[in-house]
Amino acid sequence: MVSGYLSIRPRPNSAIVGAANGAIESLARSLALELAPVRVNCVSPGIIDTPIRAAMPEADFASWVAPSAVGEVITFLASPDNKVTRGAIVPVYGKS
Repeated sequence: MVSGYLSIRPRPNSAIVGAANGAIESLARSLALELAPVRVNCVSPGIIDTPIRAAMPEADFASWVAPSAVGEVITFLASPDNKVTRGAIVPVYGKS
């Protein structure tokens, strides 16, 4: 699952998105228990570095992340190499 950083770093005018992100994270934790041994995890990225976001003057530059970094985390969590991570909320923040 993919949520977003607004679940733990709220911003003005973003209450609904933050609440939805928190709900996704709670669902991931619950499903990890209910569906074990199936691995259920959630990736929580910061602002994805795209041309649209780059044009936003109020963007929090410290939380920007490259799309490839988010993809790498998701790929690992879904891979056979990940044998034990279940119910984790994995933050992916910072300029990469």
